[in-house]
Amino acid sequence: MNIRKDTFAAIFRRLRVLSGFFSLTYLSDQLYYEGLNIDQSILSRWQTGNRVPRCRRTILIIIKMFYLNGGIENENAANEMLEAADMGYLTNKEKAEIFNNKN
Repeated sequence: MNIRKDTFAAIFRRLRVLSGFFSLTYLSDQLYYEGLNIDQSILSRWQTGNRVPRCRRTILIIIKMFYLNGGIENENAANEMLEAADMGYLTNKEKAEIFNNKN
């Protein structure tokens, strides 16, 4: 039995919307406040599957933003996003940095 895994594009799009980032421009602006200068055209390429981010730090910042905004509820969803980008799973340190800081 084959288990179908979603692509990074599908996961990114779903979690972005669940997190309340309804436009790529808004997400791009919020990423800028987190120290990432990612143009909306790059985000669009991620979302359409033309590109996948290759920087783990970038994905971790996005995961944390999605978590703080309610789109990611637990480490399983975060790991799904990382795995889709061929970046494995969260380390214990990364889990603590993301999931222990919700206000």
